[in-house]
Amino acid sequence: MLENSKDLLYIVLSFSVLWVTVFLCWLIYYLVSILRNANEMVEELRERFRGIEDAIRSIRDKMEHATSTLSFVSEGVMRLIQYFISRGKGQAETIEKKKKK
Repeated sequence: MLENSKDLLYIVLSFSVLWVTVFLCWLIYYLVSILRNANEMVEELRERFRGIEDAIRSIRDKMEHATSTLSFVSEGVMRLIQYFISRGKGQAETIEKKKKK
């Protein structure tokens, strides 16, 4: 079986190559596992950012709607105040006319 030291060297080298191959396969397996977990985390972060973006967009849309509604309400209040001011002036003028008579 072993005729000289060269045969022993080849056997030792073959076992070394075998163990290096096993180690590299194990290392590649764990690297792929780590990359898969990193990919899952990135996808989860993307989903959370989409949720945050949707929430911000919803809040912005509600604020735009509220401000447009508020502008209509403020315009109505301004007209109402103008009406009462002009009505008050009209009543004051009629009171003064009655006093003059």
